Amino acid sequence: MRNKKSLLLIISVLLIAIAGLLYFFKLNDHTSFENIVLNNKEEITQIDIIRSSDNAIETLESANKLEQVLTILSDIRKIKETNDAYPNINELYWITIKENGQRQYGVTLMLGKEDDFVSIFNYDGGDSSTYKILESNKLKLIDKFFEE
Repeated sequence: MRNKKSLLLIISVLLIAIAGLLYFFKLNDHTSFENIVLNNKEEITQIDIIRSSDNAIETLESANKLEQVLTILSDIRKIKETNDAYPNINELYWITIKENGQRQYGVTLMLGKEDDFVSIFNYDGGDSSTYKILESNKLKLIDKFFEE
C-alpha cells in the first residue's frame, strides 16, 4: 500500500514537472523577423510601403533604400506568434517585399501605443501568421521614407 502511494506521488511530481517545462518552453518560444522573412536579402529587388493614415505609397528599388528598410525590419529581433487582439494601434504600414520582381511577402506593421505587432503573409506558401513584437527599437524610423 505504501509503495503504491510513493509511486503515485512520484508520477504526480513528474507530470507536474513535465507540464512546467512545456509551459516554460512555450513561454519563451520566439523567433525573429529576419529568420522568417529575410532569408534571401540579396534576392529582394523592390519594397512597396503604404502608410494607412494617409494612404501614401513609397516604392523603393535602389540598393541603398532597400538596405535601409531591411536594416529597420531586421531590428525586429524577437517576435512571438499570437492570437491577441491589437488595440490602440497608432499607425499601420502595409509592406510588400518582392524578390526578383515577384511578390514574396506581405507584411503589416501595426505600431501601437503600448504594443507593436507584425502580420506576415507568404505569397509562395499562402500561409499567414501574426506576431507580437517583443523587442525592437527602430520601427518608428519606417516613417522617414515618406518625408523625402
